[in-house]
Amino acid sequence: TNNETKIWTKTNELIELELYLSFTNYSIPVEYLSNNYSVNGLIDSINGNILINTTISQDGKVVTQLFSNETFSNSDMFELEINLLSPQLDKLALLNYEIYFDNNPPLLSLNLKDLLKIDSNKLSDLQVSAIVSDEYRLNKPHLAVKWYFTNNGTIIDGTEGETMINSTEFTLYNTYFNQSIDISPFNANLLNKDSEVVIWFEAFDNSGFELTGLGTSNEPILPKFNWVDFEPKLDIISVESDSPIFGQDLEIMTRIVNLGQLNGTVEVNLKDNDGNILEARFIEIEPGKWTETNWNFEVWTTEQIIITIELVNYSQSRQIEINDIEEFESSNRELNGLIGLVLLLTFLLVGGFGFAYHRSSKELEQYTKLHRQNVSKKRYAAPPRPSELDNIGEEE
Repeated sequence: TNNETKIWTKTNELIELELYLSFTNYSIPVEYLSNNYSVNGLIDSINGNILINTTISQDGKVVTQLFSNETFSNSDMFELEINLLSPQLDKLALLNYEIYFDNNPPLLSLNLKDLLKIDSNKLSDLQVSAIVSDEYRLNKPHLAVKWYFTNNGTIIDGTEGETMINSTEFTLYNTYFNQSIDISPFNANLLNKDSEVVIWFEAFDNSGFELTGLGTSNEPILPKFNWVDFEPKLDIISVESDSPIFGQDLEIMTRIVNLGQLNGTVEVNLKDNDGNILEARFIEIEPGKWTETNWNFEVWTTEQIIITIELVNYSQSRQIEINDIEEFESSNRELNGLIGLVLLLTFLLVGGFGFAYHRSSKELEQYTKLHRQNVSKKRYAAPPRPSELDNIGEEE
């Protein structure tokens, strides 16, 4: 008995068969056969037994060999009949095999659309589309995918992996594979923007030929590893004053640039000499953009001040030193008081002059009004009465 009745082989390859003898209709092995029993192998084109090195063990196991000679057939296959013979050379049992010549390795064809560039944020969903072409349909239609990541040409421990893809479709000569796979390492922190990935595929045809073509172990795929992340970077830090004074409200300007391809939010801390947080802010930045932020604090000492700007969780910080801080002296206070007094007197003088001017303007306006009234009365007075009208009797 043997479950495989078809054999694929290369030309002139040694084939070894393992057979097991059992009683007909039973799974009970045939044991302790005498040496007078034999096994032969027959094909149509050759007279006589083509099997070599045949042995029959006491537990019923038969091991035999033959060469796949291309002269056995004018086509790409031949039929083999194996017989168990009694001591009298009677046929007690037989098996028939179809043996196919397969002298060409399978060829891999890849759809490179999703394999030429791999985004770092899509490692868990890498689409693989492949075709394996061969003379015969694959008995084991599986495609192994293997990969690892490197930094500066050195394999990163913990990034190696492999998975198996099952076929999705068959034609006469082609086996199709289409599946999404996950190539992300267990620890994502092992990778960075300088990492690279190597991917290759493995498969064997029915006669044992290894897969060939672009993307196999001899020609692995080296996709561009596109680092997709939020990448804030401190760009500029500047102080508004070159001669700070004790007690002064000082302003620092920071510019943070997002060099990455994702938007995100970064926590930024403003720290003093002792690492105490003076102020913390959360700043959101779009990809390829930058944000300027103004920070204010009071100069609390005349000694050197070191201000640290820190990007939390991004291992970035910058320091700026503030030196030559001047003491706020009493002479300065007196000078400021004198200046204030002068300003006050100036205000009072200007105010008094304005009041006098306003009062004079009011008096002039009143005088002008009275003058105009007098002129108006004189202009419109009635004419004198004629004297003739005063002698009433004479008129009568």
